[in-house]
Amino acid sequence: MLNKPVSTFITALFIQSCFWFPHAHALDPFNPPEVNLSGIYGTWTLKEAAKQHFITFNKDGSFQGKFYIGGTIADEYKGNWFIKNYYMGNPTLHYTYTKSRLIAAGVKDTDTIELLNDKALWVLTKSGRNEVRRIWFRVKIKN
Repeated sequence: MLNKPVSTFITALFIQSCFWFPHAHALDPFNPPEVNLSGIYGTWTLKEAAKQHFITFNKDGSFQGKFYIGGTIADEYKGNWFIKNYYMGNPTLHYTYTKSRLIAAGVKDTDTIELLNDKALWVLTKSGRNEVRRIWFRVKIKN
């Protein structure tokens, strides 16, 4: 058993530590991560070995894309998309496919956005049981 001065010191140290270190309270203001929706509009490409993807996100919430293997088109697809911002955590990009040779109409997919700027779109996507980071690059239109 601790003697009274040691016990009092430990109690005082515990109480002080509750106020000494910065910490968040339930009512503290929080700024959610922001994604500039206008930053996603346009065409993006992703290359993985012999596979290459192109996807265009339109302002009306639709998308279309093409998927190539070894330079030969493997699929063309279309659908609708939206971004959902959460109060805490990264925003998510939601897709619903309406046309594809490889993906059934109505299939929904979701990616977690890690980064979105004028050059790159980093997403975490589910691939089986694993999450895979994919980095899409903006396609620059030549004038």
